[in-house]
Amino acid sequence: MIEKNEGSYGTLYCHIAKANMQWKDFDKDVLVIFPGAHHYISSSWYETDQSVPTWNYLTVHAYGEMEIVNDRDDKKRIVNELVKYFESEGSTYSTDNLRESYFEGLLKGIVVFRICITKPQGKQKLSQNRSKESQKRVISELEKAGNDDAKQIAELMKKNLSSKE
Repeated sequence: MIEKNEGSYGTLYCHIAKANMQWKDFDKDVLVIFPGAHHYISSSWYETDQSVPTWNYLTVHAYGEMEIVNDRDDKKRIVNELVKYFESEGSTYSTDNLRESYFEGLLKGIVVFRICITKPQGKQKLSQNRSKESQKRVISELEKAGNDDAKQIAELMKKNLSSKE
């Protein structure tokens, strides 16, 4: 969960199971990667066979400083906010309805942490370095692929092309 108004670029709030030993390897400086839609682009989709295949994608990298939250009240508040954030609208689930002893046991089984984002980076590779004809051919092939990532990449490529015309 991100709190956009905390820090220069926002603050991420997260948790991990204490049994997952990865948390012991966390450094203060971290990189969180949010992968977006992506799809293989065949060389056969271009107007020439003198090319190499590639990958079109969207991604966001958030560099930041991580801090483990040890204060019980802060942990409880953060977990409550995470649940509220991710539960669908109209859901009847709430951590407020949990027995206190049960919730306390859950809190002991997780590591809660915050990451103050120090440098966000976004990248999109959408065949923008190719000719309009190549881009149109790639879009056509992606639309035939039929999976959600291919459709998303095709739509973004269309928007990219139309903004240049």
